[in-house]
Amino acid sequence: MVIGYAQLLSKTYTGKLEANADQFIGYIVGGGRRLDALLKGMREYWQSSDRGEDYQTTLDGNEVLKMILFNLKETITNDGAVVLYDFS
Repeated sequence: MVIGYAQLLSKTYTGKLEANADQFIGYIVGGGRRLDALLKGMREYWQSSDRGEDYQTTLDGNEVLKMILFNLKETITNDGAVVLYDFS
């Protein structure tokens, strides 16, 4: 619901509000999508553990790192942090 209303705001008011408004609305939509994905993953985990199944999956470490860095981009920038990694 939050994503839907944020998308409606974006569609209706993009370019009509202050310059930062478009960016803020984008943060709301992106955050809502990440929250939705997190909740979906938690539901899948709970459902598989309720059935007593062993839940296994294969992850691409590069993709996981990209997602983490994207989610923490603002914090990393604001704090002046440097993230180093090596997958070799």
